[in-house]
Amino acid sequence: PFSSSDLPITGCILADEMGLGKSLSALCVLWSFVRHGRGKGVIVCPSSLVGNWSQEISKWLKGLHSKTTFVKSAQKDRQVYDFIKGDSSTHPLLVISYENFRSVAEHLNKLRNWEAIVCDEGHRLKNADLTQTSLALGNCVAQRRLVLTGTPIQNNLDELYSVVNFVCPGYVFCYAIVL
Repeated sequence: PFSSSDLPITGCILADEMGLGKSLSALCVLWSFVRHGRGKGVIVCPSSLVGNWSQEISKWLKGLHSKTTFVKSAQKDRQVYDFIKGDSSTHPLLVISYENFRSVAEHLNKLRNWEAIVCDEGHRLKNADLTQTSLALGNCVAQRRLVLTGTPIQNNLDELYSVVNFVCPGYVFCYAIVL
């Protein structure tokens, strides 16, 4: 027997055109972790999409919607505190903007049962410069990482490295040595 904390951080990139089911696929992954209180999930997205995630969760997982914390900037500290302190069965999912995530990342990293993070509009991670947001996301303790993007990473190895290194830290380096 082993726990998920014994496994390396792993993840995937879902990159496709808009409307082809990336959000639903991510919700299926999150649901598989949170439905039995196995762990908590966090969705990070642009602030303009927090409402869209509310609609998607309401549409596909009605029972999860009432347990999901949709972070509002004015209440973020209290909402994040409640999410961290709450049980996985009562506070399983947090939806937060990139900007708010950056300011509370240190607190979220205190979660012992942070199973998955989903970064919507993940092309924001392809910035090769180490921004505060990319550093905060890179340091998250989630065991599973998903990046959703409709924007291709075209002919730029630095951008590809940034996104792949987020979802599977260290893998790109190890793979490059094998080559």
